[in-house]
Amino acid sequence: MTTTILPSVALPGIALAEESGTPMAELALRWLLGRDGVDSVLLGGSRVSHLRADLDALARGPLPADLADRLEQLSAPLKGAMPPHHR
Repeated sequence: MTTTILPSVALPGIALAEESGTPMAELALRWLLGRDGVDSVLLGGSRVSHLRADLDALARGPLPADLADRLEQLSAPLKGAMPPHHR
């Protein structure tokens, strides 16, 4: 992955998180939860509060379709940049 692709995805993703009022970690976890082919999501944190926040986020279920679609569009440039086993 080139260094120009990541900022072009991360910065709009941060803006989307701020616009939706959803913390970035929650946005990412809930997006993963609603993706085809994702059967589980591994959680980790350096504090118990991180794990509680992640569990609370997952309890809210997948993102609404409009947010999930926008994240899908943002991540599209990464699909060609990653090896097939990461898709």
